[in-house]
Amino acid sequence: ANARDPRSAGRAGYHRLTARWHPSNFKSRPVACDECSRRLSVGPGWMHRKGDGCYDLCSACHSAALAQEGADPALFWALDAAPKEKVADAYVAVLDLDALGEKRAEYEWELERHKAREQAIAEFCRVSLAYRIVRDVELRRIYDTCGWKGLVRSEMYSQNNVFEQDAFEQYSDFFDGKDDDDKQYLLIHGPNASDDEEEVEEKQAVGDGEGQEGEEK
Repeated sequence: ANARDPRSAGRAGYHRLTARWHPSNFKSRPVACDECSRRLSVGPGWMHRKGDGCYDLCSACHSAALAQEGADPALFWALDAAPKEKVADAYVAVLDLDALGEKRAEYEWELERHKAREQAIAEFCRVSLAYRIVRDVELRRIYDTCGWKGLVRSEMYSQNNVFEQDAFEQYSDFFDGKDDDDKQYLLIHGPNASDDEEEVEEKQAVGDGEGQEGEEK
């Protein structure tokens, strides 16, 4: 049995896992309307200009273009629609990726990258929450004795709710050494996480604290 303080093991696991899942490691941009920058996803709300270009509109901007086309057609040529081509004919609703034609692979790659980034953000926040629980003796006790639901109930009345704390601020505080134990850990191990014993420790400590959501669903 590992007699090491779970807070120490959790700190090593947090160090390693947040380095792995930090969103800065997952560069991407969402597919967005080229007029209003609203994020687009597959469905009737995404209108793609047919042809060789990569110009996209949300349904609201597309509807506005349809409504105003007769008043000033030249305005909508600037939206990358070919001269004398009606807006209704120039765009197709992206109900599936096949609607993108030859541009499918390019868009699919970007969509997958953005999906990976969103998953990384979720994982980063989950690991951060787990460490907040692991490092706090009282929160750990409540979780060990009352389970995930008991911890959620107890935090409903807390002025400093563990579920509402900012994961990115926590990450900055960790590497700034605002906590004395974190600072001492970083002085010994350095800012870059290693891949040796920490991998085992993270499963024992942080892994225990982040299995909470699936426990009582």
